[in-house]
Amino acid sequence: MAENSKKQAVPELVWLALGELAVCGIIVAVYLIIGKFSWKVVTGALLGAAVGLVNQALLTVMAGKAFDKAAKERGTDEMTEEEIQAFKSRHERNVKSMITLSFIIRMVLLVGTLLLIFLLPAVFEPIPAVIALAAVSVLIILFGLLKKKK
Repeated sequence: MAENSKKQAVPELVWLALGELAVCGIIVAVYLIIGKFSWKVVTGALLGAAVGLVNQALLTVMAGKAFDKAAKERGTDEMTEEEIQAFKSRHERNVKSMITLSFIIRMVLLVGTLLLIFLLPAVFEPIPAVIALAAVSVLIILFGLLKKKK
């Protein structure tokens, strides 16, 4: 990934990780308040948060590499319309392939995690795991809205 992409992705992932830790804390607090707390709540929430973060990091890295590779090959030379179309056609397939591969890997990771959660109920509480896993998407939306307000 290009240096500029890394500079942008790392802080976003750090903020996302902090948000996930806050979500895990809220989950644990709720389970303590309702009297249903066990260590399975903590392990479930942490697993969901970790997989959500890995999922987002994989997307960022794999998509970033595909775009960076195309940008590097593009260079700074002027191109004719024909060259632009050929370049676009060639790299559009590569970028789509990388994003599709990323999607497949991330879906296998998510499905595997869900199977693990439900196959090992003595280790992971499913509801906190799923909440923490889903919280990544909500946090990304919230951080995006906060960025727009700045």
